[in-house]
Order: sequence, then structure tokens, then C-alpha cells
Amino acid sequence: MSQNDPSAKILTRPRPIAADANNADTADASDSGITTIMGNFASKMVEEASMDVASVMNMFKPSGDLSTPTPLEKEIRGTPGKPAPKLSPRKDEGRISFLDSNSAELQKQLKPAKQKKPPTQKRAQQQDEDLARIQAENNHPRISPRPGTDISSENQMSLLLCPNQAKCIVPELQLQTKLKVYFCKHPTRHGVRFYYLAREGLMLHPNVELVSESAIETADFIIYLPGSAPWHLTEIRNASFAKRLIVLDEFDGHTLFSPGYPQAEHVERYGGPSAPWYYMYFKRSYVRRLDGRFQGYPHLVQHELYPLTYSIAEVYIPPHFNAKREIEILCTLRGSKSMTTRLRVQTWVSEYGTERKVQNIITGEVNTATRTTVSKQYFEQMFNAQIIVTVNPANWEGDFRLWESMCTGALIFVDPVFVPHPFPLQDKVHVVFFSNSDREDLFRKLDYYRAHPQEARKIAVQGYLHAMKHHRTVSTVDYILRTAHLRRVALTEDSPQRLPNYTYTGQYLRYEAQVQEKNIKACHQPGIYQPPAHPHDPVVRLTEDCRGAGGATLQLSLKKQAPVETNSGQIQFLH
Repeated sequence: MSQNDPSAKILTRPRPIAADANNADTADASDSGITTIMGNFASKMVEEASMDVASVMNMFKPSGDLSTPTPLEKEIRGTPGKPAPKLSPRKDEGRISFLDSNSAELQKQLKPAKQKKPPTQKRAQQQDEDLARIQAENNHPRISPRPGTDISSENQMSLLLCPNQAKCIVPELQLQTKLKVYFCKHPTRHGVRFYYLAREGLMLHPNVELVSESAIETADFIIYLPGSAPWHLTEIRNASFAKRLIVLDEFDGHTLFSPGYPQAEHVERYGGPSAPWYYMYFKRSYVRRLDGRFQGYPHLVQHELYPLTYSIAEVYIPPHFNAKREIEILCTLRGSKSMTTRLRVQTWVSEYGTERKVQNIITGEVNTATRTTVSKQYFEQMFNAQIIVTVNPANWEGDFRLWESMCTGALIFVDPVFVPHPFPLQDKVHVVFFSNSDREDLFRKLDYYRAHPQEARKIAVQGYLHAMKHHRTVSTVDYILRTAHLRRVALTEDSPQRLPNYTYTGQYLRYEAQVQEKNIKACHQPGIYQPPAHPHDPVVRLTEDCRGAGGATLQLSLKKQAPVETNSGQIQFLH
């Protein structure tokens, strides 16, 4: 990466950006609530970075005009035409700050480092070679598409030794065009975490230009989060926006959000009783469960409705990979009578620790931190764990704990993940799946991987690097926008040859879920989502005998906007 390339100096761990109460349409925006949320984040920054309150609150106060970057955004993206200042991460007593490496402020705050035993000549030479290799192999300019970091086995040790994990492990991106995006305001005090995740991903994507409300007519797409902005408070109620509106629904359960207009008004606004009010809809709780058991995909027949998962926030990624871990098993689930899967698994892990006499095991809630704060104690324990056990909610799917865990480098135990998602997590490759209704299955697998530490470490490292490359916030934004871009191009092009050759689009995942749903129910295991590497290769799917086998090839019907199976022909674009 060149010295003048802004991507070389991107802030890799941006702090949460709280919503600004001034963005609300009315005085109903709960100014005091927003100030409280801002205060939570700001107080954390004061504690961790030793900054004065006024400076921190100024960083967290957006102007309301997204085309004008805040001070924090300037740190992340840099000033156009000028390289961003070189930022150096500093870890001091658990606190992390980013300061100009040449500033007097940095020199003043840095404490003398403890003298370490100098490495042997052979080890020092190896470290120099590893770092040189990292710099050469991660020469990724701030562009899209890009292949991301090579995380194959021969590079894993070099990557784990890197002193800045978020920078050395570069996410893969596929979006092939520049897009202007309007991101809706956040007029309420709820939905803060998901709003932050979406905003962070948009800010970090090199092909996304955020536009202000005054320039909303120039936006290619408008992104709306119903969990962060009730319909009556949002600024995008104009019916003309429907052809550009992308909905990101993070609500629990499989019920869909709707503006709630009476039928006559809906017909008047959108042209028919069943006419869509959005361009595309992405749903987190895409799976219906009953007491932890998969019941199906209730949204496969809905208009342009696609699966969505959480992702890893940059703020959660530590600068160094922790290779020495003291906690053998960690389970931080909050069990309750209404959340039966979590209650069962939390109880089982406690019983396992007692029966097997595990010396260093932590079960139960670590603290009572909310979704608007980052708990230092919680993450210290996560990053110090060898095995983390988590589970999806009882009646839906999509748990943020899973993605918090994936960025720790621990071996993750989780029940099967049925929601179709790009670059899916695979059992015994990236994570270990266990049954949320079978106590002995969990016990057997814990016994096995505790007795086989090398195999456990291999899966843990593969899962960590896979998630860091394919499941960051910018990765989720790339998935959403390449799905939307594919639809837009397909609506205007009459030849498949001119369609972008994307992998893992929403169209592909939805179609494969529909084809495999019957076998997924029968086998009670996730479908296989594996786009063919070459046009004539057969598609691998879950079969009736609960194994993967090749089937027909796929094409796209431009008129129907859906993939179609054929026994001959090529995969023109689909994946």
C-alpha cells in the first residue's frame, strides 16, 4: 500500500457514533434520551482516551448534514485531496486511543514500556519476515471490488502476529459501481446498536457516498431502519421514494414491518392494494423457530425480501490476537423462561463445569451493560476464553452474541445457523454446531475438543479469520448493495452478458433456501450455500439423505428477476 493512499491510514476501530437529537423531525425526538445515549458513549471515550468531555461530545455530535463529515468521520476517511494523519494505536492499561504519532499529546500520555527480554536473532528475523510479508500481501487500495486478505493456512501465523488485526485482515468487497446513498435519520432513543453498525459499514465502504437530505433526489438508494425510526417520525414517507427504498429490519420474530396505511390510502400512494412500498427488504429474523427447532422460512414468497445477519463492529476488534487464554469455557447467556434455549444451554454448561471439574469456567451474565455501551469487563473475558458457548433465541434466529464471539479468536460452540448468509459458517470448519435440545451432544463435543486442543485451535483460527474477512459491517453493506445493484441492472439490461458477476447475492441465497427448505426441515441441519466456481459446475445442495450432492446448473430469468434451473447452459451472473 502506498504511503499516499488514504486507505493506508484509515482508522480501523472507530468509536460508536451516537444519534443527534437535532436530526428529529419534531420535538418528540426525545432529546433527553439521545443525550443520555451520547453521554454513555462519550463517558466511555473520556475514560478510555483521557479526553475532556467537551472534546468527546463534539466528536459525537453530527451536523445533521451527512455530506459534511464530523470530526470523527474526518479521522476515519480523511480530508479529500489530503492523506489522513498517521494514527497509531496505543494500548495502555486496557485503554485504547488513536493519536497523531508525532503529536506532543501522544508523547505526554505514553508511559515508558516495560523492558522485555530481547528475542533471539532467529526469532527476530522471523518476526521481521512476517511483518514484511503482511505489508506486501495486504497492499489493498481503498477500492471495490477487491479480493481481501489471503487467509489460507500458509498465511495464518503471519496474520495472527500482526499488531493491528483490523488493518491487516482486509475484508473482501464485490460492489462494482459507485453509489450515492441516503441514510435515514435516527429520531428515537432505541435501535442505537444496529443504527451504528449500518452507519459504520456505509462510512467504510469505498464505493458509497453518503448524501444529505437536501440531496436526497440524487441518491441511488435510500436506506431505512424501522427499528431506529418509527414511520411517523421518518423523513422518507414520500411515496416517490419507494422505488429506491431499502429496508433493513432487525426486529425480533418473523413479523414484517409495514407503514400501516389503511388500504384505500395505500392504493392511492403506491398504486394497488398489494403494491410494494419498498424496493428491497432485508430481514434479520428470516427463520421461524419453535423452542429452538427450525420451522421454515416464512418470507420466501414475499416481494424482494432477503435474509440479513448481524456483523462484527470495528470497535470490537482488538489490535492484537490473544494467543494465551486463561478461561477454559465461557458462556454469557441470559437464560429465562421465555428464552428457553438460552436457559437450557446456560444450565447445561454450568452442569458440565461441575461434573467435569473444570477449573476456570464462567457461566451466566457477566454484567448488565446495555446495547448502547461497550463493556470492558465483558470483552476482556471474551478475548481471554478458549471456548465460548452461545445459542440462538428460542423462536427466531439472529443473535449479536455470535458475531461478538467470532471476533475473539475463541472456539465457538453454537446451535446450527439456518439463516442463509454470504460465506456461511460451516460446522467443524469455522465453528462447532451442537443441538440446543440434546444435553449429551453438547457434553460429547466439549469433551472431544478439550481433549484435542490442536484441532480446536485450528477451527478457532479458521473461524476468526473467515469472519474478519467476510463478516464485518462493511461486508454486510456490500452484500446489501450488490444485491440491489444486481436487480437494478437486470431491470434495465436485456442481456445476461452485461450483468455483474457477483457471488452470494440475496437473490442466490433466497432461491437456494427455497429449493432446499424441505430437506433442511427433514435433516434439521442448515442448507448448503456454495456457488459453483465455474459456469458448468453443478450446484451443491443438501439432499434427502442429509448429504451434499451436485445438481443442475443455474441461470437468471431477466424478465422474472429470479434464478431458473436448467440441465444445460451457464451460470451467467447469479451467485
